[in-house]
Amino acid sequence: MIVATLLTLALAMTSPAAIEPEELPDNDCYQQVEAFHQAYEEDYMPPSVTGPVDAKLDAMILACEAGDMAAVQHLAHEATLAYDALVKTGPHGVTQGDLYQAMRYWWGTLFTPLVEDIRWLPITNDDDPDFVALYLQQDNPDGLFYEVLAVAKDAKTGQVQQAFISLPVGTSDQIGLCGDGQNIDVSWHTVMASEARSFLKGVAEENWHALIIDDGKCDKVWLLWPIGAEGNQVDWRAVRR
Repeated sequence: MIVATLLTLALAMTSPAAIEPEELPDNDCYQQVEAFHQAYEEDYMPPSVTGPVDAKLDAMILACEAGDMAAVQHLAHEATLAYDALVKTGPHGVTQGDLYQAMRYWWGTLFTPLVEDIRWLPITNDDDPDFVALYLQQDNPDGLFYEVLAVAKDAKTGQVQQAFISLPVGTSDQIGLCGDGQNIDVSWHTVMASEARSFLKGVAEENWHALIIDDGKCDKVWLLWPIGAEGNQVDWRAVRR
């Protein structure tokens, strides 16, 4: 459906014979490019495989700015075909199926449908987006816990990996949250190697991605995926700062 929509967008531009290029709205080409980028997100298409499509889109923008609308139509069509080929050879990277399998492992079939905060962003250092699921566990007899699950696919081996942590809420534990579980903010941050050395030991010359958990009551909890982690089960590197 998405590919068909993209093809429609690519072919639906007004013919140059019917309208002069300078009369075309300036944003037509950019709207088509944005349609592809939206499809990337909807299909969870990682940047590591979209290079052939992006090259066509970049050339299309240059042609648009030069007023060569015939080239724009041709390149938009080629970009659509390239994207269609990607879809047919997929899935690429970690998938929703991988995510839901991990969610059922950690939360079971009863609680998995209750997990609504799911994000697609880079956690490992290959910079392809991974899945992160966040859930406030209120049915544990030991109290409230804020639980964080990340699911990734190793770029070298293709193995699906997962990291899970259950942060106690309303506690003075070193790795936990001090508040009552309300108004928890989760942000994403790229940690440069020079910054990471200030609070992590044994940091190599690589950048990290961190999830920052903040309930506004005490120091934030930073969760980092260990660079070079192997195996299916991965332990978060968790620090408070």
